[in-house]
Amino acid sequence: MRTVGVAHRAMAVSLVLMLVSCGTTRPTSTGTVGSQDLSRYVLVIEQTPDGQVAHAWKPVRDVDLTMYQYPMKPRSMDGVLQRASNTPMTDSQIGEACYEVYERCMSRCLASPLPPHANHYLASRKSMKAALQAFCMDE
Repeated sequence: MRTVGVAHRAMAVSLVLMLVSCGTTRPTSTGTVGSQDLSRYVLVIEQTPDGQVAHAWKPVRDVDLTMYQYPMKPRSMDGVLQRASNTPMTDSQIGEACYEVYERCMSRCLASPLPPHANHYLASRKSMKAALQAFCMDE
């Protein structure tokens, strides 16, 4: 009976020591640590086969940039590599980007019906198309 009690006490002491040691260790970091490390990582956002969107920070050295060729047509911007950096853009680059966003916004707005809260545009316009155009320009 005495050996069973000693074995139980030894096991209890070893479990306590294991729990204490686990509580005092620091977890290791597997991702970026600070803003200085962001230049070595790329945020990759991809669509999975089931239609979900997955994202992950990957080291730059592990990303094959040939898979993400920038398209020559400025109209199709979906699903391509987008560069994001703190390098200043020229005025013409800013203007092109803004105009592209404006064109996409206008085409999306003109393809939708006139919202109910914008019916006042119909009072001063001759057609629904003119009212929608005026609403989209204002919005």
